[in-house]
Amino acid sequence: MRGAGKEKNLQCKRRPDPAAITKTALILFVFAAMVALLLDLRILSRKRGKGTFTPVAEIRQVLLGVTGPRYRDPSGRFSIVPPAGWRTLTPPRSEDYDVIFRSPHGAELRIMTRAVSYTNFESLVKHIRKTQKKFGIYPLMQPITFQGMTALRREARLYRAQIMALDFVRNGIEHHILFSAPPDLFSNYLPAIEELLRTYRVETGPQTTSPE
Repeated sequence: MRGAGKEKNLQCKRRPDPAAITKTALILFVFAAMVALLLDLRILSRKRGKGTFTPVAEIRQVLLGVTGPRYRDPSGRFSIVPPAGWRTLTPPRSEDYDVIFRSPHGAELRIMTRAVSYTNFESLVKHIRKTQKKFGIYPLMQPITFQGMTALRREARLYRAQIMALDFVRNGIEHHILFSAPPDLFSNYLPAIEELLRTYRVETGPQTTSPE
């Protein structure tokens, strides 16, 4: 009887404890989750490292290209030397803009013109303030001289981009030039874009030939 009782006790001791199994499984799960998290962080770090972009080469290309061929608006309202190496998008791909020049790295230069009923700077500012209030955007505003005309310069930091806009009116046409870039690259691009904007010209009529 004692032998049988002893053997029974040994069998009981050998039987796995459900609580111990659960605890072990939980430990293994947490460990596996930690390993997976660390691997994800390492992969993310590598991706961010590979995705980091220093715009030096592209900015140099833009600056060297300011003497290149001009883009001439088909309606004859403006012309500009486009940023070298950037894509040129025209309607309908340019949406509401006459043209968009797009960098491979998130920067853009947009140009839009439209006929307006006012011809003075004060009316332009009044219209822009009204539009900004409608959309809840209140950028830093400053009157400047651009191409011999008084223009309104605006800068603002948005959620995913930083922008700089120039607006002016000439001969009943409002010219709106918008530059945008990722916030961490904006200050790098801006001097090159400002140099490029020196090539902007107000034209006087429609073109008889296709854009260069």
